[in-house]
Amino acid sequence: MCISDQGSAIRVQQSEIRVQRTGISDKNSEIRGQRTVISDKISEIGDERSVFIDKKWLLSD
Repeated sequence: MCISDQGSAIRVQQSEIRVQRTGISDKNSEIRGQRTVISDKISEIGDERSVFIDKKWLLSD
């Protein structure tokens, strides 16, 4: 019985490690969310640049 008790104790520790890992993956997804916000800002800047280039072409005509 002692051996099986130790086995269940190890299983409990493994499940605690899994919970900690999911916490880390949640933080990773939060970081990914911030990156998408940054990339959205970059694409907005890109749009403004294309409008600026269009105005330059209009002025050169």
